[in-house]
Amino acid sequence: MESGIHKHILKGNTYHVYTVAFSPDGKTLASGSESVNNEKKTIHLWDVDTGIQKQIFEGDSTIQGLTFSPDGKTLVSGSRGGKIRLWDVATGTQSKTLRSREYDNVTAVLFSPDGKTLVSANRDAMITLWEAATGEIIKRLVGHTYTVNSFAFSPDGKTLASASNGGTVFLWDFDSIVDSISE
Repeated sequence: MESGIHKHILKGNTYHVYTVAFSPDGKTLASGSESVNNEKKTIHLWDVDTGIQKQIFEGDSTIQGLTFSPDGKTLVSGSRGGKIRLWDVATGTQSKTLRSREYDNVTAVLFSPDGKTLVSANRDAMITLWEAATGEIIKRLVGHTYTVNSFAFSPDGKTLASASNGGTVFLWDFDSIVDSISE
């Protein structure tokens, strides 16, 4: 069995890399990590074609979730410190910091396909929907009994899948959730 050929080995993170995300155009990869000896926890942006590091964003806690906005202008990170940070990709500056749940790990983040909603999860199994433009919480989804680790939207954006340590995957009717918010 052949193992395949890697295109690049991206070196720059000093310790565990917990999450990666491609930009919508596929030209940039973001990697989020933990560092050793209380060094800054970092997000690295890489040029996919060359493997060259383009930028480093510094956070204050281990990065566990990353997602790009559909237009590729914003990168969102979720950390163990309970913070969700929105980064301007062009400048590397933080445009917004959201506090998910006090001192509770943010385990996953994801934009809705239309970019209007940001979805986050915490170690406490809570899923939070945020208005991306304002950073306001618009709804919390309850159902999982264990940590939610991953999300995915269906290609049409109507269904949100969430996966947890409890061995369950929930399929949420995202359209009805959004409709109930606007009523």
